[in-house]
Amino acid sequence: MAASLEKESDHLVAAEISREASKQRAKLVTLQGLEVFENGISAFLDGERVKIGSRGFLADEIKSSSNLPLLENKPEHSLVFMSFAQKVCGVFIFGDEIKSTSILAVKALRESGYRVSLISGDDDLTTKAIAAEMGIEEARGGRLPREKATYISALQEQGRQVAMVGDGINDAPALVQADLAIAVHSGSHLGKEAADLTLMRGDPLQISDFIDLAKKVKSKVHQNLGCSFIYNLVSIPIAMSGLLTPLVAVSAMLLSSLSVIGNTLLLLRKN
Repeated sequence: MAASLEKESDHLVAAEISREASKQRAKLVTLQGLEVFENGISAFLDGERVKIGSRGFLADEIKSSSNLPLLENKPEHSLVFMSFAQKVCGVFIFGDEIKSTSILAVKALRESGYRVSLISGDDDLTTKAIAAEMGIEEARGGRLPREKATYISALQEQGRQVAMVGDGINDAPALVQADLAIAVHSGSHLGKEAADLTLMRGDPLQISDFIDLAKKVKSKVHQNLGCSFIYNLVSIPIAMSGLLTPLVAVSAMLLSSLSVIGNTLLLLRKN
C-alpha cells in the first residue's frame, strides 16, 4: 500500500519506500481518488481511506489507535505513518546519513561570517538533533513548504539577504522566495526549475566554492570596468583633439579588449 501511494512522488522518502518495495517484489494495489498534500498522500482502497505521511497528517488516526506501541526512536530519526480505515497500520523509520562534507561546509560558511539555519519538514526534535550534529545553532522543524517560504520572507523583512539550498519538491516555494536559490543535482526537477543554480555533484562544499568564485568574478568585473574606463578617459580627449590616427585608435581598442580578456583568463587559471 505504501509503495502504491508513493509511486508518483519524487520525495526522497517516497523513493526509498518504492525502492524497498521493488526489492521485496511487493505487488502494487489499485487505488482510487489519490490526493497529494503538503505533508502526506491520501487515497481509497476497497472503499476505505488509506493515508501516508507525517505525524501531523495522521494526527487523528494516531490518536484513535490506542494499541499503537510507544516507538523508541533516536532523535535524528524521522517517522512516517500509514493508516488504513482510520487506524494506523504501519510506521516507517528513516535516518539521514550526514556527509562529512556537510559539516565542513557549515564550518566554512560560519567562518566566512554567514548565519546558517536548518529548516526542515521533519519534526522539530529530529531537525534540532541533526543540526546539533552538523554544528548549526538555529534549526526549525515541522515546516510545511509555505512555512519555509514565510520564514525566509521574515528574514528578508529584517534586511537580510537569504540563500536557500534545497533538494526536493517541498523546497520549491522557499527557493522562489530566497534571494539566491541553490538546488542539489540529485533533487527534484521542480526544485531545479525554481533555483538560480544547481550543485552538479550534490556536495555541500560546492556552496562555499561558488560563493568564493562569485566574489572573485565580481572583483574581475570591477577591474575590467576600471580598465575600460581608464582607456576611454585617456583616448577620447586625444581622439577629439585630432591627435589620434585611426590606426592607433584601432590598436588601442584591440589592446584594451585583450587586457580585459587576459585579466578574465587569469581567473580561470587560478581556479
